[in-house]
Amino acid sequence: MNKTNNKKENKKFLIKFLKFLFLFAFLQCWFATQYFAYKVYYNPILGGIKIKNYKIYSPFSYIVWKYKYKNEVPKVIKHVNEVVYMTSLIGLLIMAIVLSKKNASTVHGTAKWADRAEIKKLDFDRPHGLVLGCNPYTLKIMRDHSDRHAFMGAPTRMGKGINSATPTAYDWDNSIIINDIKGELWGLTSGYRKHILGQKVFCFAPLDTDGISCQFNSLDFIAIGTGKELEDVAVISQTLIDVDGKGESDHWITSAINLINGIILHVRYSNPKASLVDVVEFLTPPNISLVDQIADILGVPREMEENEVGVALRNGDTKQDIKLNSKGEMIYPSKGYACFDHLKHFKDKKLFKKIYNYEGTDRDLEGRLHPLVAREFMAFFKTPDRERGSILSTATQKLKIFLDPIIAQHIRKSDFTIKQLMEEKCTLYLVTPPKNLYRTKSLLRLIFTQVVFELTDRMSFNTKAPKKLNFIQKLLKPFSTGFSKFINYFFPKVVPEKNRLLLMIDEATALGKLDIIEQSMAYAAGYNIKFFIIAQSLNQFKKIYGENNYIIDNCSIQIFLTPNDDKTPKMLSDMFDTYTEKVRNESKRGFQLVPTYSWSYVPRKLMTPGEVRTLPYEDIILMVTGQNPIKGKKLFYYKDKRYDSKKLPGLEKSDINEEFSKKNEIDIEKLNKLKVIEKKEEEFTEKLEIFNTALKEATDDLYEEIATNRSNFAKKYFDELYQKEIKEKEENLSKYTKEVRKMNNALLEKMNETEISFSNER
Repeated sequence: MNKTNNKKENKKFLIKFLKFLFLFAFLQCWFATQYFAYKVYYNPILGGIKIKNYKIYSPFSYIVWKYKYKNEVPKVIKHVNEVVYMTSLIGLLIMAIVLSKKNASTVHGTAKWADRAEIKKLDFDRPHGLVLGCNPYTLKIMRDHSDRHAFMGAPTRMGKGINSATPTAYDWDNSIIINDIKGELWGLTSGYRKHILGQKVFCFAPLDTDGISCQFNSLDFIAIGTGKELEDVAVISQTLIDVDGKGESDHWITSAINLINGIILHVRYSNPKASLVDVVEFLTPPNISLVDQIADILGVPREMEENEVGVALRNGDTKQDIKLNSKGEMIYPSKGYACFDHLKHFKDKKLFKKIYNYEGTDRDLEGRLHPLVAREFMAFFKTPDRERGSILSTATQKLKIFLDPIIAQHIRKSDFTIKQLMEEKCTLYLVTPPKNLYRTKSLLRLIFTQVVFELTDRMSFNTKAPKKLNFIQKLLKPFSTGFSKFINYFFPKVVPEKNRLLLMIDEATALGKLDIIEQSMAYAAGYNIKFFIIAQSLNQFKKIYGENNYIIDNCSIQIFLTPNDDKTPKMLSDMFDTYTEKVRNESKRGFQLVPTYSWSYVPRKLMTPGEVRTLPYEDIILMVTGQNPIKGKKLFYYKDKRYDSKKLPGLEKSDINEEFSKKNEIDIEKLNKLKVIEKKEEEFTEKLEIFNTALKEATDDLYEEIATNRSNFAKKYFDELYQKEIKEKEENLSKYTKEVRKMNNALLEKMNETEISFSNER
């Protein structure tokens, strides 16, 4: 950055130097003209314009006079030239002194605070956007509406809410998700965003007992029955289990994630409206061990069973049905069909073959046991008991919050969709009391992760080659392009602005390390997602995300309020460049009464750690990539009259997506009736087979009779048609024959006449 600033300063100085040089040459030439006229007593032959008692000549006239009158007044011309040379020399000396001072004053750097013109170029004077603070020169509110991500370091009680958080909730006119720890922004801004901005306003408060909160089921957004389902499930389990971002380095975490992957798929296929509550209940069955429950799903003997007798009996077979074959293997009617049927709610019974190329096994002859569920469950089933206990303990510990009855009632269905947050202008408040943040931490992490994952899907691009133009089209293209530009100039097209989503994550460090947010910072802007990360200090943030993290690197806008820890001031000071400061040195020798003074240039940081630590409460530090830092003023929105009209009463209850909620209720009713329908279908199928057999026999006889009748009818029809066609052709042939005969007779008569006339002439 220091090199960049030096280049900018050198460029500015060069432009100023050239301007000064041109002005100096112009004035020097004009001075020579006026001085020459003065020395020849303003001779009338020189012309000029008289203004009162003074004569004014063209500035460059001396260049002409010098050659025109060199023989008439050579001494005067010589004298004027000497004066011009002398003044030019003085000017060059002055310029050299200025240049030497310039070089000396910038030898250690040129850091400075952004001036009025530089701030104006940043385009922060916008009516809507992310509120950064106030312009130090105009005191106008600075709002950023670009796609650049922002970071804010603000200790508690230092004004992050009054400067940025609350004003942004008022002024951001697109979709926004707010991590509203205290519920303060819900009370202050929800009414304005609902009634003035006209947005759908959702409040998800998983510990709410007053009926304010909406509901959100994370499992609703798994693409069950598609090749994308495992990816969606893995995002959920990874976020819930791997809170500290240890990844594959921790065996228990990895094993627990694999187990939860299988359980989520199982409960979701078993019950299309299953939630995380069902996942935890599956993990902790009341009347059976988890291992035995998994054995029943796989269709294998339980842990303490030595053979398959229990499997047969649990599937409706009797002891008399169990037999041994020649190899000593047990044979019973349900063998090969004892495992769980994950396709009972799907019409396509070959779904797993299409997705996973799975056709079944000896235990699953019909291929209806989910292959991924079978793999994860079998791996857990074969794990030694002690290791199995550690895996189960890890998974249960991370998911136990979903057994909380208050949280459970808020995650059984969804009142809004993730896609809706981008497709429509919506506001989502995530409200949790600070004292209970540890209870809802994993749920809030999951929501942010799913939002980013769901909304940053693969982009589609137009890869079609441009259409080739023929010769005439190539000739007409410049005219059509010019005409289009002319029309667009006078009648510009109004392109509707795409909706953008701002993720304002207050107290980001309280949620732990969110890997997907760190990874997506580099590309999220391309999907119209903007991040505003708020932490108490740089030091606190780097403890969670590490010294070298991508979040700070990708936040082009960084706002800092007065820090109150020891490390952040030094970090901030190191982020500033240096400038060159002139220092006076005083020295004395012996009994010298008068000291000797000397001057030197030393480097100095724009702000030292001590100056950062003592930054006034009313000031903010704003850094924008590629620009000089701004020492701005804090916005006290509650004192600003511009926000008085925006202060509306908060909403009493969250909005819900009625269509989506209604669809959930309908699906649940269908699910409850499905079991009864399945039984009736089995009875009906048996009767239908009997009916189809009888119908087939009757139909075959009927088809044979119809075929015979159709053949006779067709023969009769085509015979009549053929006779009619022959008759028409005979009539046409008769007419044609008569015409040919007439033509032959006429031709014979003509030939006879010609022969007679020829013989007469002979």
